[in-house]
Amino acid sequence: MRKNKIYQIAKQMLALVLTLSLVLGLAPAMPATTVQAAANGLPKEELTNTAGQTLAADKIYCVEKNVTINGGWDTPGLKVGSTAYIYIAADCTLTVNGGPASRNTVGGQPGI
Repeated sequence: MRKNKIYQIAKQMLALVLTLSLVLGLAPAMPATTVQAAANGLPKEELTNTAGQTLAADKIYCVEKNVTINGGWDTPGLKVGSTAYIYIAADCTLTVNGGPASRNTVGGQPGI
């Protein structure tokens, strides 16, 4: 019984350590990249809910309200070249869905 308790605690600690390392490792890198893009004078553009947009590396796409983009059978949600900068304001979400599929139809285009 005691061995199971120790195993359970060790598992929880490992999950906590992995989660913290992921969050703390990635969080500083994301804003720094966006700040660097802004420092390079890239123009800002609002990201709208229009499917099929191609995001380019020469702009910062801003999400300052909740945005949902739905791809279709023949249109992806978003297309990204090599790099894309997306700023998502606090308390806002960006959701990108791929095209629908059914039993009789092959899957649609990807979300991104």
